[in-house]
Amino acid sequence: MLATFHALAVFITSVLPGAVFTFAFERESHRDTTVEFSERLVLFAAVSFLFAVLSAPLLYQLYRLFVATGDVQNGEPLPGWVWAIGPPYVVVPWMLGWWLGSAARRRHWVARPFTGYQPDPRGWDALFRTPELGGYVKLRMKEATNDNYWLLGKWAKQDASDSHLPDSVAAGFPYEQDLYLLDTCEITPEGLPVTEDDGTYLSRNTALLVRWSEVAYAEFIEG
Repeated sequence: MLATFHALAVFITSVLPGAVFTFAFERESHRDTTVEFSERLVLFAAVSFLFAVLSAPLLYQLYRLFVATGDVQNGEPLPGWVWAIGPPYVVVPWMLGWWLGSAARRRHWVARPFTGYQPDPRGWDALFRTPELGGYVKLRMKEATNDNYWLLGKWAKQDASDSHLPDSVAAGFPYEQDLYLLDTCEITPEGLPVTEDDGTYLSRNTALLVRWSEVAYAEFIEG
């Protein structure tokens, strides 16, 4: 019984916080699709060790009060405040992982120790995961549609209240690269965008979904 209690205490104060933090961090930062297992294991082990070190004084006090005195071994009831120690070992790592994961997604410097200088494995991911990115993706396709090899799509967030279309999305590593663009614009067979009188690109009010394997090359135009 005593050995089981020790194992449970170590799991709650060390292993569980590390696992919860890693899950929350990767889920919020989208790194669950960009990191190798070895990197994830190092993050989990490092955070678990950190929580173990921070928990050591508390664990020692609990040991002195309830284990060394024989209360646990004899099955004596524990005070209610002891049971209140458990939930923070889940809530705090989750909130910390969520906060740092959100910072990593925004490329904030505070998350640099967890992501490294360049967290994205490919140029594709580095571009399309740039915070607040907005502009146009100009694609030259391998095969023509209506004698036109060019496509021009808008990379943006949905701002129309009467539309149910999602924001523009690019599939991340390691999944097959595909690209969803919220809107497309008119473009000539020569690759020149068609503009309105005010200079803005002429919208087709049509979303686009394309596989990267169908694309010869692409350009990104900010704006």
